[in-house]
Amino acid sequence: RLESDAGLIKIITQHKSKGLEYPFVFVPYVNEYRDPSKQNNSTRRIFRYYDPQTKSQIWQLGQSERAIQLLREQEQAENIRLLYVAITRAEYQCYLGIGEYPDSELSPIGLALGKQLPQNIDISWHQFLSVLCQDPDNYCNVKLASQLPEPQQQVGMQLPFADLMAKTSLRGFEQKWRVHSFS
Repeated sequence: RLESDAGLIKIITQHKSKGLEYPFVFVPYVNEYRDPSKQNNSTRRIFRYYDPQTKSQIWQLGQSERAIQLLREQEQAENIRLLYVAITRAEYQCYLGIGEYPDSELSPIGLALGKQLPQNIDISWHQFLSVLCQDPDNYCNVKLASQLPEPQQQVGMQLPFADLMAKTSLRGFEQKWRVHSFS
């Protein structure tokens, strides 16, 4: 057991990281885009958005072009705010995990960096970021995962494999439980 939890790896959500700071921050899948008007592979049936004309929160059954547009705009704005929270938590370094995903130019990082502009859509993220990092005013570095060094084994205490096995429970579990999250 460590004397302090300060040296431990902490995995937290972007929401819970607000106001906190960490020496190193890793943000995986930062350019993955999910269309807020979709639920799984079909269009949502219930839309919840703020209507600036009526200055009220709207719950709408069924879709309309206006509802889809307002929902997308408001979700994009919220996701950009969350991206800002995530990347500003780092004291020393922030690592962004960027891959080739469908519609990734519409992700918060894609919008913030201008990847959605017509001249940038047809180039890969690696090419786009490499050009961006050539500017001396931008302090960034781009590496492909295949270019990273192989992980080295940690020198220290080696536990026998049997000690790492999960224990088997001999009692039953109650099935009536739920998980809730309050923000």
